[in-house]
Amino acid sequence: MPNYFFKSSSKYIVNLNKIYRVSPSGKNSLDIFLLNSNKKASLSKNLESDFLYRYHKTKF
Repeated sequence: MPNYFFKSSSKYIVNLNKIYRVSPSGKNSLDIFLLNSNKKASLSKNLESDFLYRYHKTKF
């Protein structure tokens, strides 16, 4: 899988270049909102640090 894709859960693979916003969704998860779409993906809090590292790495 290319570096700009991230498996946020068993249901979702997210293109890190297409993320519009990330926001908390309860105590143990985050919602990832995608550009040009009304769809969102879930992200478990235990994957948060890996996700943020990969997300910022693709932006800079």
